[in-house]
Amino acid sequence: MENNNRFYPAWLEFLPWLFLVLFWVYTATQYSGLPDTYPYHFGAGGTPNAWAETSPFIVFLMPAVATIMTGMFTFFNTKLLPNTNEPMKYINLPNKPKGPLPQKTTEKIRGLIIRSLYALNITLSLAFFSCGYYSIQTALGQQASISWSYSAFIVLIVFVVFIALYMSFRLTFIARSSMIK
Repeated sequence: MENNNRFYPAWLEFLPWLFLVLFWVYTATQYSGLPDTYPYHFGAGGTPNAWAETSPFIVFLMPAVATIMTGMFTFFNTKLLPNTNEPMKYINLPNKPKGPLPQKTTEKIRGLIIRSLYALNITLSLAFFSCGYYSIQTALGQQASISWSYSAFIVLIVFVVFIALYMSFRLTFIARSSMIK
């Protein structure tokens, strides 16, 4: 993880894992008190519209998916992208026949993508925890729907993706324009 310090402090990778551990602990401690049915799908208004028989599979599926996603983001951010000699091999941008991008631009894009993936990792970790928390609260009858916070996470995820795409295409366009001159 030493190489990652040039893009953001390495200790920040701890945060998504902290939310994930809290998610697992909360889910495990609430499992025995859950009723016979558990909400597994919520409509656009945040109210549950599909219920299933409570089972370890249905209740722990979301923490399991969150663990896989957090692991993938952490791997990309700490092992793969910072340590490769060819970062553009992993970054999908239009390939023009005019030649490769300058090294300086490639490094800017690499840093942008790594920081964007971290922002997605932390946002998705919080979104999964939020969704799991509200699912359990709904199952226990302590809440009728998912809170507005889950919608806010969706908007934030779309915003992060849009900004990352815009900035990476902008960097590519500026670099390609200067290569033509």
